[in-house]
Amino acid sequence: MKVIGISGSLRKASYNTALLHVFLKNAPTAIEVEFASIDALPFYNEDIEAPYPSAAQELKSQLLDADGFIIATPEYNRGVPGILKNMIDWMSRPAGTSPFKQKPVLVIGASDGNIGTAVAQASLKHTLLHLDAIIPGRPEFYVSRAQDKFNEAGELTDEKTLEHVQSAWQVLAHNLESAAR
Repeated sequence: MKVIGISGSLRKASYNTALLHVFLKNAPTAIEVEFASIDALPFYNEDIEAPYPSAAQELKSQLLDADGFIIATPEYNRGVPGILKNMIDWMSRPAGTSPFKQKPVLVIGASDGNIGTAVAQASLKHTLLHLDAIIPGRPEFYVSRAQDKFNEAGELTDEKTLEHVQSAWQVLAHNLESAAR
């Protein structure tokens, strides 16, 4: 099984990218993990869909090869960052070819606020459900007050959050197995 991690943040010291790397580092040994960068994608524009831009095609090929995904989303103004929505828009084209179709997607997020990324995650899950992704109802994975849970090197120092990472992997692994049947 292969799981690809995608961060919706471009910020170098992003808590979301750091959290995603904690997930990838703590993957079960039977699961291959890979990071997918979305920063080279052009802005989605139907006028440049044909020919499909090379950066979008390379990413889509990488994602089509996955059995599941972990997407870390920041929350910008109570929504999903434009860069992340842009990636989803490219990956959904042409219609019916989404790499997320019938694949488990664990949505995670971290912020320095008190509600984590709950609102952005709800929006992202709604969009992914439209693309026929498999979204587990639980665990929900909101890291609030991230500045207290990561050190300056971007390493997770909070044991409870690390335990939650392990629990989330168990659910994702189960969903991967179920989807493969």
